[in-house]
Amino acid sequence: MHYLALLEHDGDAWGGTFPELEHILVVGKTRQQTLERLSQALALHLYQLERVGQTPAPAQLERLEDLPTSYLEDFAGSVLETALLRPAPLNPVAFEVAAALEASGLSESEVARRMGAAPASIQRLKSPFYWGHSLDSLRRLVNALGRPLTLTLEPNQAAD
Repeated sequence: MHYLALLEHDGDAWGGTFPELEHILVVGKTRQQTLERLSQALALHLYQLERVGQTPAPAQLERLEDLPTSYLEDFAGSVLETALLRPAPLNPVAFEVAAALEASGLSESEVARRMGAAPASIQRLKSPFYWGHSLDSLRRLVNALGRPLTLTLEPNQAAD
């Protein structure tokens, strides 16, 4: 499933949103960074809907001309670009890491200290868009938490 994204450039930065989805607005330094952030925001939005048992409405818009004139009035004087975006893939390992950290009751800085790692590395392990989890870092995490971490790896579902 893909959604129509609107991109606007003001000279210093890019902004992006999905007209069909509320509350998704991203900014970036470059067009590419903005597209990546939109794709990630879309993935998280759809994931949250799934978690609460809601089914996202199918995308209806394909091009700028499909938008109501009243919507476009907010962008008067702007040069808009469009892109059809799919959600970025989410790494389920990151969600398991985040749950284990929360269940431990330890702060991220304490876990990082116990792992002999920088606090930023804990944030990276929890990021659903990070795919570089090594067995070594996961073993060190388990030792730092003092509790097991169970992971189930499943095949990716085919994108539609």
